[in-house]
Amino acid sequence: VTRWIYYDVMMEKQTKYEYPPLSSAIPFSTILISALILAVKREDFISMLEVYALLWNISQWQLTLFAIAGLIGIMLLAWSLYSLWIYMHHQILLRNELIQIKAKEKQALLKIYETMGGDKWKDNTNWCGDKLDPYNPWKGVKLDPNSGRVRKIILPSSNLTGCIPEEIGDLQALIEIDFRDNNIRGPIPKSMCNLTNLEGLYLYDNFMEGTIPMELSDLPYLSGIYLFNNRFQNSAEASRVFKSKLSDKGCHVFI
Repeated sequence: VTRWIYYDVMMEKQTKYEYPPLSSAIPFSTILISALILAVKREDFISMLEVYALLWNISQWQLTLFAIAGLIGIMLLAWSLYSLWIYMHHQILLRNELIQIKAKEKQALLKIYETMGGDKWKDNTNWCGDKLDPYNPWKGVKLDPNSGRVRKIILPSSNLTGCIPEEIGDLQALIEIDFRDNNIRGPIPKSMCNLTNLEGLYLYDNFMEGTIPMELSDLPYLSGIYLFNNRFQNSAEASRVFKSKLSDKGCHVFI
């Protein structure tokens, strides 16, 4: 804008003059900065302006406009660089956090494999591999294509045995667990109540026992829970509580 004003003024005077580039305003801005920082006398500051005005063959007020433009340019550049640094720093933090989360999720899957007899599953393709890969997934494990986090574990009729480990609660991005028609024993781990993204839980046709955690009914996105044909001690009570709390949400409850 300052360059345009200056050019317009010189054209009105019909003066042929090659106005300086905007980058030349940077040394002018240093005059203003120096004046503010060092608190020089007004007369000294005006003298400096006169010297530069004579050097460029322009008026002092035009020189001042160039200096202000340079100062604003420097401030905008500094702000842009600072904003870029904040953004990059935030992205690095998010990336490091995601790496840690994925490492924790892998350990949870390995614990599931170890605790639930993974060596004897009907199909354990790619399990215990070097990394979780959406394009070369572990059998029954569905990953988010963008973040690479575990979204589903689908292993029906796969000869799963033993107990579901508490580490399954570390898979915070899970939306579906399908362990139906296996030989699973033991209780439903309390950590499942922390899976706030869970939509479907299929554990029917197993040999699970203990009590059904009532906190499962508080999961906000739960749309289907299937726990029948097990040995739970509180099946009737749980069925009544779950239906009263979830039927209005359209959740399918079979306990």
